[in-house]
Amino acid sequence: MIQITPQMRVLVAIEPVDFRQGVDGLARQCRAALSENPFSGAVFVFRNRQRTAVKLLVYDGQGFWLCPSASGLAAAPEGSFAPASFTLAPLLS
Repeated sequence: MIQITPQMRVLVAIEPVDFRQGVDGLARQCRAALSENPFSGAVFVFRNRQRTAVKLLVYDGQGFWLCPSASGLAAAPEGSFAPASFTLAPLLS
């Protein structure tokens, strides 16, 4: 089970990735595109080209979790995403 903490980093890849990739391919993207260590415990978020799904990749100390999004998400228009900050503390109470 993944434990969410207020100190957990969430890194979002801006460019789409090929969703046929598994854990190894997405871990490679963490190093190449995001310049981050996939074993750091951060949550890495990737989206597909159609902007209809996301995948989360996180290392929990024993192995990787690869979490695909639920199907049926609405596509977001290009350029509709803006930088934002999130606080996890209210989610934990």
